[in-house]
Amino acid sequence: MKQRYILGLDIGNTWIRACLANLKGTIVSVRKGGVNRSWNLAQSLDQLCGLIEIVLSACTAKSGEVRGAGISFGGLVDCQQGKAILSHNFPVWKNVLLCRLIEERFGCKAFIDNDANLGALAESAFGQMRNVRNFLYLTVSTGIGGGLILDGELYRGEHGLAGEIGHTLVQENGPRCTCGKSGCLEALASGTSLARKAREEITQGNKKGNKVLKLVGGRIENVTARTLLKAAQMGDPFSLQLFQDAGKYLGIAIAQAVLLLDLERVVIGGGVASAGKILFDPIQDTLHSLLLPEPREAVRVIRSRLGDRAGLLGAIALAQRRRDSW
Repeated sequence: MKQRYILGLDIGNTWIRACLANLKGTIVSVRKGGVNRSWNLAQSLDQLCGLIEIVLSACTAKSGEVRGAGISFGGLVDCQQGKAILSHNFPVWKNVLLCRLIEERFGCKAFIDNDANLGALAESAFGQMRNVRNFLYLTVSTGIGGGLILDGELYRGEHGLAGEIGHTLVQENGPRCTCGKSGCLEALASGTSLARKAREEITQGNKKGNKVLKLVGGRIENVTARTLLKAAQMGDPFSLQLFQDAGKYLGIAIAQAVLLLDLERVVIGGGVASAGKILFDPIQDTLHSLLLPEPREAVRVIRSRLGDRAGLLGAIALAQRRRDSW
């Protein structure tokens, strides 16, 4: 009997990942490739399809043995049309009928959703939230995305944007966000915003940033969130304060979501979440100060354990849930 597979794709701002999984969701082959912001759409599609061919070859699988495909996309999507609408950080993916392209090239039914929604789905299917019916998933990385599981099901909302608290206002007249507004959570607590704030303060002569500057050999343009995390783990007060502030703003936004939806849990993934207690303690402190007594005692904010496979696992879970359409 022929083996049957699920194809999982994760299209992000830095990497494109592809994997092959069996029908139970166990990944049997995975590859990733970098992206180049100067690529046009044809070059980006070549990279994506090339990775798919590699994972198929690794399992000696033929296209006909792939029954369904899930696509995690780091931006706006139209799930009904199978379209990647827009990525603010990688604009070559604009109004691309990605599901149709995958279906025509590899002969399987394809489904798409944004990376935060599928991060939530991955946590529900494969992560720590398997027995939790109401939770918010956040990915805190280059930007901040969110996905909601309500009553055990992925809740997208009217326009597919449910859970996207990265663009809620947390500071009036705050820094400008990539979405065009000012004071968004993403503009204050993402990895990009942390690095930007550090570079601004150092440029303006804040001597407290000297340890950070030393870590990058004096090249201020090389300061990233990863640099700040390394400095914070070394006890650098300048970097610790930046994470403290980011945690406070995350706590403000999370508190509003908890009060509105009466959530059981909040799980946070993405690169910035690797800061651990440096980030999570101020989140929890802020929540404690803002929530009513009952949710304050019940809700927990935890770090995702899925790492950089959250997008792939969410894509697999999406395809599994749409099995009746294969």
